[in-house]
Amino acid sequence: MTSHFALALGITLNAGASRVAVKPRTVAEVSTIMKYCNAHRLAVVVQGGNTSQVGSSVPVHEEVILSTSLMNAVLEFNETSGVLVAEAGCVLGALQQHADDRGFVVPLDLGAKGSCQIGGNVATAAGGIRFIKYGSLHANVLGLEAVRTALHTPLAYTIHSSPIYSLLSTTLLLYYSTTLLLY
Repeated sequence: MTSHFALALGITLNAGASRVAVKPRTVAEVSTIMKYCNAHRLAVVVQGGNTSQVGSSVPVHEEVILSTSLMNAVLEFNETSGVLVAEAGCVLGALQQHADDRGFVVPLDLGAKGSCQIGGNVATAAGGIRFIKYGSLHANVLGLEAVRTALHTPLAYTIHSSPIYSLLSTTLLLYYSTTLLLY
C-alpha cells in the first residue's frame, strides 16, 4: 500500500529490494543476527505483516530483512490482571481470538487484523476503531522486551515503561515482545 502523502510526492513506499531475509524464532537468534550485522556494518529493516501505510519496513538500500513472522507465540496470559505477553510476530486477529476465548478484549482492532502483527502495531502507534473507548495502543503497552543493537554484543532486556513514544523512535532497539493490558 502507498499512503496518500507518498502519492502526492510521487513516492512508492512498497517498492524495495533485498538480497537477504532472515526469520528468527527466538530472541537469542535475533541477538545473533544483530551481532553479525553490526560486526559487518549491515543495515537491517524489520518486517512484520507488511500491512501498514507507514512504509517503515520497506528496504530502501538492500538492507537485511529481519522478519518477525516466526516469533508469533502468546508467551503468557494472566486472567486475573488481564495482562498478556506476546511475541512481536503475533497476528492481531490471533491475539483477539486468544483474548475472546477467555472473555477479554484486545484494545486494538484494525481492518488488517488477519495479517498485521502486534510488533508493527506498537512500532507504528496503530490507532484502530477502539481508540476512543480504550485509548492509544501505547497507553495499553506495559512493557517491551528488546534487543539493543548499538552495543558490540547485543543483548536482550525488558523495559517497563508507558507511554513509550520516545523508546520506539530510537534505532538502538529491536522490538521482540510486548506486554499488553486487555479489557
